[in-house]
Amino acid sequence: MPWKYPRVEIPHGEIEGGVERESFNNLEISTVDGVESESTPIQAVTQKEGNPGGTSLVLSLPWAALAALLIALLAQNSLEPGPGRTWIPGVVFYMMALGCLGFAIYRGEWPLASLHPASTHPGVTRPRSVKLLVGLILVPVCYISFTNDQFSVLNLVLLLSSVTLIVSAFWVRVPSIPFLQGIKGFFQHRTFAVKLSSWTLLVLGAVVLVIFFRFARLDNIPAEMNSDHAEKILDILRLLKGETNVFFPNNGGREPIQMYMVAGLNRLFGLPVDFLALKISSTLVGFASLFFIYLLGKEIATPRVGLIAFIFAGIAYWPNVVSRLGLRLPLYFFFTAATLYFLVRGLQRSHRNDFLLAGITLGLSLYGYTADRSLPLVVIAFVGLYLLHRHSSGNRKETLLSFGALVLIALVLFLPLFHYMLDYPGAFLYRTLSRMGEIEKPLPGSALTIFFSNLGRSLAMVSWSNGEVWTLSIPYRPALDIITGALYWIGLVLVFVRYLRQRHWLDLSLLISIPILMLPAVMALAFPNENPNLYRSGGAVVPVFVLIALALDGLMSSLEERLKARTGKIAVWVMAGFLLLVSVSQNFDLVFNQYDQQYRMSSWNTSEMGEVIRSFAQLSNSPETAWVVGYPYWVDTRLVGMQAGQPDRDLAIKIEQLPETLGDQRPKLFLLKPEDEEALLALNELYPEGWVTEFVSKVPTKEFLIFYAPPRP
Repeated sequence: MPWKYPRVEIPHGEIEGGVERESFNNLEISTVDGVESESTPIQAVTQKEGNPGGTSLVLSLPWAALAALLIALLAQNSLEPGPGRTWIPGVVFYMMALGCLGFAIYRGEWPLASLHPASTHPGVTRPRSVKLLVGLILVPVCYISFTNDQFSVLNLVLLLSSVTLIVSAFWVRVPSIPFLQGIKGFFQHRTFAVKLSSWTLLVLGAVVLVIFFRFARLDNIPAEMNSDHAEKILDILRLLKGETNVFFPNNGGREPIQMYMVAGLNRLFGLPVDFLALKISSTLVGFASLFFIYLLGKEIATPRVGLIAFIFAGIAYWPNVVSRLGLRLPLYFFFTAATLYFLVRGLQRSHRNDFLLAGITLGLSLYGYTADRSLPLVVIAFVGLYLLHRHSSGNRKETLLSFGALVLIALVLFLPLFHYMLDYPGAFLYRTLSRMGEIEKPLPGSALTIFFSNLGRSLAMVSWSNGEVWTLSIPYRPALDIITGALYWIGLVLVFVRYLRQRHWLDLSLLISIPILMLPAVMALAFPNENPNLYRSGGAVVPVFVLIALALDGLMSSLEERLKARTGKIAVWVMAGFLLLVSVSQNFDLVFNQYDQQYRMSSWNTSEMGEVIRSFAQLSNSPETAWVVGYPYWVDTRLVGMQAGQPDRDLAIKIEQLPETLGDQRPKLFLLKPEDEEALLALNELYPEGWVTEFVSKVPTKEFLIFYAPPRP
């Protein structure tokens, strides 16, 4: 159990020509006549060879680290989709990169930003017993108030009162909050001056870049709705009519947060309940998660690490396409990033208040997306690893108390869903059990074999194949681009090696969190073809991009350390800018070209059908006399009605129902699949005066027929 004992640093001393040197990892301290001087290993070698002027620019470069990066980029590039793609060259190149990286680590050429030293709490702070008691008394009352699976003013007041009392019972009062003091001091100044530092300009530029990637062309990428969107819109419409569900049971069951978000956008801003509203809500959630990724990177290492993680996660194809689709999926990103930020901050700084905030985000996450149910496992892993390592020495009692408060708050917030789960276990657990068990189909093999196969494919997803789900990915391509894919594996190795050297709990926690956060995809034992995929593994975006940021920041620090001040800064930002430019270029092509095109080719053009029916309804003033003739494996006719401005109406009509339309004297419109010759023949017989035309779609192979029947006298 090596984490129980501190690491002993033993310096190696040598006497050479009257000069005593002690090597401390990457730094050599030379003592000559009692005077200490510092030099890098390369400079020390140069001095031994009699070159007191120092080392040249070329010799100072971290060549092993640069070689590792270059070969890793070649490896990731060889894994890009293409004719005859095979994984063998990529593995060979990555093994070569690993060798160079090992040499770079040995020479100290790729340092990682230091982890913040852990704080020790002076003692256990007891909760306020009266508030805690009252809050706990309200818990059973709150539970009983949710018997009808509906949110109401009464049960929400009871729930919020209980949570507020419990939080305030454990909350540690801070004498002065620096942030508030800073605001007070700011407004006390008589004059105001705006100063833009280079860091501020860099942050603003990063935010503008990310906003462009996340919101540009949101109205038409992705282009079409699918059946999941139809179910979501119907739920929101019922919600606006007063059905304030705790859990929405149809379509396999869904958590409620996004439905309430879109309903709020409708009530507050008059935003129509349509595809764009769904995309705005999900994209805003995905964008908000980036700020917690920044804060997490900053808390783990430095603001620069946080900013790098923010930028690369912001432009990345993986979280971008998941956020754009308009479903609940990016809530997994958001709650993972928020919970991990507060949890890491609480553990590192011994701040109980951060534990309480982590409890709130953890409890709310269970109302977000089904995959969020893996977050409690991540929280347990982080706290458990912290307690097992020496960093928790002298702070274990306070940590256990704070962790207990976190769990209590999360459980109280979970009460409404817990009540629903006990009343309707089949509806609440259906999505999970149907993938893990044999509810829908028998397992295609041994559960253990499928599990490890799924796990391996999920872990390789970043560099090889992100699965076959066309709605949320470009099938069979890596989840990361060439730059971030290479940096991810380098960052993973660097953090792993640092853990072996320093045995810091946070390094191991970051590494272990990735497979845990991929469990919602890995546990698709009955449907292994659904694994890997980008959305059920979405929580892993958070630690993955933190590792990427740590790797790039480490290389930048190495260049800064080895080159002259001005030259080093220029070289660092030129290198980082070039890598970012390549990543921007590839991710732009992936999202705005490849994903857009393959999505249009794979989805049905219900927007064009809806526009035809909308125009007909405006011209004829008879929206009720437009239908879509059903055909196997064609469009979801509910979506056509939603696109036509008739969200409550399913426009489907069967061939045997066509004669029933004869009694209506108004003009009629029928949309047909070109292959449906039987329906076209029936319409020609019923309406010999009618005429048919083909609608030429913007997307090849998506044409459909329009049959118009004029009004009868």
